[in-house]
Amino acid sequence: MGVGEFGLESGKAPRGVVPKIESQWKIAPGTPVLESTAAKMNDNWSVRPGEGSPFTMGDKGMVQGTQGGAVQYFVPKEDGAGAAQ
Repeated sequence: MGVGEFGLESGKAPRGVVPKIESQWKIAPGTPVLESTAAKMNDNWSVRPGEGSPFTMGDKGMVQGTQGGAVQYFVPKEDGAGAAQ
């Protein structure tokens, strides 16, 4: 999805920087989806300044370069909200 491989732990601050966990989903045949290709960009939102543990790189924020090129799918939920796949 054009995002870096690290994010912040769940829960309240201060939080540590941890590797993101990849999730794969099966999409039923015939399900309408929006398919796109991720662009190469710098992810400066996955680890924002001031949200991590003090005196760590998570506290300073992190800019993570991404390669782009991954295929991503958007499948709307039945309630009208979306979920990135």
